[in-house]
Amino acid sequence: MIRIGKTKISLPMILFMYMLIYNPPLLAPLYRSNSVWLMMLPSAAYVLLNRETLKEFISVRAVLWTEAILGVLLVYLMAIAKIHDNPVSEFGYFVYWMAGDIPFALACWIALRKRGLGFEALLDHLLITGLAMAATSVAAFLIPAVKEFFVEKMIAYGIPYVIKLSSYRYSGLAANLSSTAAYVQSALACIALWRGIREKPLWLAAFPVLAFSANLNVRTTVYLMIAGMAAVLIGILFTKDLKQIGKFFLAAGSALAIAYFGLGLIRYVNPMTYEWLARGIEEVTSFVAGEEVPYTDAFFAELAWMLSPEHFPRGLMLIFGAGTEIMGTIAEGKYGVSSDVGFMNDLWRGGILYLLIITGLYLWMLWKMARSRTVRRETGIFLAALFLFFFGITNIKGHFFIHSDLTVILWILMAGLVWNRGETEKGNGENERIEQGI
Repeated sequence: MIRIGKTKISLPMILFMYMLIYNPPLLAPLYRSNSVWLMMLPSAAYVLLNRETLKEFISVRAVLWTEAILGVLLVYLMAIAKIHDNPVSEFGYFVYWMAGDIPFALACWIALRKRGLGFEALLDHLLITGLAMAATSVAAFLIPAVKEFFVEKMIAYGIPYVIKLSSYRYSGLAANLSSTAAYVQSALACIALWRGIREKPLWLAAFPVLAFSANLNVRTTVYLMIAGMAAVLIGILFTKDLKQIGKFFLAAGSALAIAYFGLGLIRYVNPMTYEWLARGIEEVTSFVAGEEVPYTDAFFAELAWMLSPEHFPRGLMLIFGAGTEIMGTIAEGKYGVSSDVGFMNDLWRGGILYLLIITGLYLWMLWKMARSRTVRRETGIFLAALFLFFFGITNIKGHFFIHSDLTVILWILMAGLVWNRGETEKGNGENERIEQGI
């Protein structure tokens, strides 16, 4: 067991978090399913055995209501899929959420509660888990033999296209390195920045490491980092503390300086990765400056095409959906359309009705997070803004409402911030009630 400040870090919890969040394909080809299946029964059993502890600080009624809403949505989507003769297997993410992610999130909070710890300790564990993932990214980037081993595992897991991308991307050990794993690293980097400014300066050192591991694999994370830093600034502005605002700009400036030297390291180690990443950064800066950017212009042209009327479901399907998604070429043969836009896929899955319910549930949970009495007001606002921005960006070219690395973290945070009864927790100075003015 190691200690971060006053928090004793549970290494088993770090291991379990890494397994569920990043789904590392270490056991491939012997085991090629999602790690969530390995965690379902142990998590549920732990929650049931410690249900009295759970009732002390978690609103079981709120948990059951959330599970019930998800269950109704699952039945609804399956019925729509059957009506249109589409497979129901693509709705497995509801099972992952209900039977895997939520029990695991509750189990994490119970384990911390039994040790007299709370939200601050939870963030410590999440950040160390992210740093463990970052360590695999840095090792794979610097040591070709390590990267080759990870790539072999991913191929055995069933990700053949990694061969093409591994020359300049795919540094690390996670099943979704080219998408949601990098999104998680971006979110954790912003949380590290927030905590470094507000609580423990030590976490400022984690910020560039986490950001580096994200940018090595996905260029979109540059946009996510900008949005995340905006969320940090929003939260700090609510403190009305000029010193905190000054710390933010100092930390942001230091991060840019570190990023500059980091690019130099990347250029020295792997020029292909440097060129790929440098093009992405150049596109971002040109876009912000209002200049024409071929890739960005093409992306928005493609986005406009995907959102054109011919891509929308017709008639009653617009209201109730067709029980399928049109991501990539999944439904192109049957319906003659395809779209990578998450909102559009939600429309095809369950129509306007499903889109309003699932998005409304998410926004309501973010609203509850912003108003949570488990943490200081500005912390809740920062986290709500962070995941609101991430939702908007990642759901444009990709699907947010699926089981992913990012949604696992969200359920873990929701369990303590949304379902928590709101009382002051032991051993956590962050968990004082707002009414006390702390």
